[in-house]
Amino acid sequence: MAAKKFRVLTGMNFRVGGRERRAEPGEIRDDIPAKSRAWLLEQGHIEPLEDDEQDGEG
Repeated sequence: MAAKKFRVLTGMNFRVGGRERRAEPGEIRDDIPAKSRAWLLEQGHIEPLEDDEQDGEG
């Protein structure tokens, strides 16, 4: 099963595996930390992609 993908709506820095990452608005990412997803969604920083957008460019 593929990782859940999210569209980044506001630029952000985050850590994955101890490494600093940067996500810019409009990027599609599958490495958003699971522990941060709920509050990022709630505050409108990311949005989940629909299932049909998961496989391709949307």
